[in-house]
Formats: sequence, C-alpha cells, structure tokens
Amino acid sequence: MDIWEYTHPRLDGPTLKGTVDRDECLFCSERLERLVLSSSGGEVHDPTSDLCFTSDEKLVRVCAVCGWWAVQRIHTIYGASIGSSTSSGAIGGLRQLDLSDVHLPISEIQSYLAARYERRFDIHPRVFEETVASVFRGLGYQARVTAYTGDDGIDVILDGPTGDTIGIQVKRYQNAIDVEQIRALTGALVLGGMTHGMFVTTAGFQSGAQSTSQRLQARGHRIELYDSTRFYEALKIAQRRKYQYLDDPSAPYTHTPLVDYDFTSGSY
Repeated sequence: MDIWEYTHPRLDGPTLKGTVDRDECLFCSERLERLVLSSSGGEVHDPTSDLCFTSDEKLVRVCAVCGWWAVQRIHTIYGASIGSSTSSGAIGGLRQLDLSDVHLPISEIQSYLAARYERRFDIHPRVFEETVASVFRGLGYQARVTAYTGDDGIDVILDGPTGDTIGIQVKRYQNAIDVEQIRALTGALVLGGMTHGMFVTTAGFQSGAQSTSQRLQARGHRIELYDSTRFYEALKIAQRRKYQYLDDPSAPYTHTPLVDYDFTSGSY
C-alpha cells in the first residue's frame, strides 16, 4: 500500500485550483516535480456543430520526498467562433497510520515521517530503529539492526563504503540527550571494537554535547550527533521518487476521478 490515497477534495473551486497549481508540497514544502505532460487534440466531425478541435492536457505534480501528488486536467474545445475550457483536478490524501504497529512496512513509515515529522514520537522504539537503518541504507550504507536485548547500547551497525564500521545509538526521546549518554555510547563502541559512532535522536542535545563530541574525536573516538533537524534532512535525502511517469499504472492518480473546479467559455 501507499501512504497516499485518493480522497474526494472537499474544497471549493478557487481553493482546489490553488492546491493543484502549487509548486511546493502541501505537507513537507519541498518543490514539486512535474511529470510528463500529455496532450491530445483532434478534429470533431459533427455537421450540426461548428466545433472543430479539442485539446486535452493532463499534468501531475509529485513530491520526491514524501510522495504527495496533485493532478490537473484541462479540456479545451475550439470552434470557428467560440471556445470553452473545463479544468478539473484531484489531490492525494494522507492515510492515517498506527505508528505503534510494528508490522507496518518501513518504507511507509519513512514516507509518512517525511510528510508528518511531528509524529515521530508516536513510533514504536523498535520501528524507529528500523527506520534509522532504512534511512542510512538510502544514503549508501549497509545497515543492520542489532538484537533488541544485549546490544550494549548499539542499536544499528553501519558498514561504510570505505570499509569502516559505525555504531549508532537511537533514542526516540522528547527530552534533550545529556553528555553522560554520549559518554556511555563511547563505552559501548569500545566494547564493540569500534571507533566511529553516531547518536540519533528525535529531540536535541543538551549544552556541552558538541564540545564533548569534539574532545572524544581528538582522542580517537568520532561521535556524530544527529538531532531532530539533522535526521530529518537525512530522511529527505534518502527518499526516492516513486512515481516518474504520468501514466504509471501503480500510481493512485492514474485512474483518479477528477473534480471540476473551473469553466470558461466565450466567443472570439
């Protein structure tokens, strides 16, 4: 399944028009990417009418980070002296996920967090560890999650492209991480025979954390600190564009019913 589904837009015409026309994602504010624009036109052979040409254009905008989409269709009819244009559209609706469900696909969790990062505190701690591993896989690492017990404080282990091994401690906390927790991670790394570690948290770090990290690095123990903001940036970078084509049969917008929001006609 996908975190986005079609929902009938309960918006008035101007609001729907503004939504399908926007250049930034409605959820994560990233710039939307335009998929291939399809256009068709042809003669209308109706002897009882002076209509002679129709044009049908469809444009889909998608977010490469969270996957939100908006679809727009403009149907135009030209005649010898009259013309009309009908605009319609639809937008993706975010499914509600139970983030405490350990059986949810990690790919859905990752995309959902990109759209609703404020809900990171609702994720099951084990699922968040799996999500962290998934994000770093998207950044080019080989990642594995350690056993839930007996991990000595190391939750995820990365094998870097240069052959180095990195131990990550993951904390789904609302409170800032203190210096003692960083020192404890250093001890866990020593026990595991590693000199490179990361501390990933859904919150932030208390005063003195950065200077402690710098002193440890000077002594041969490199500890990178990923607070809420830095991890969110990594999450966005790790996302991959799912839909690349206008007529992708797996995309929810391909067969989505559209809602009319604008109609113009006139003579010329």
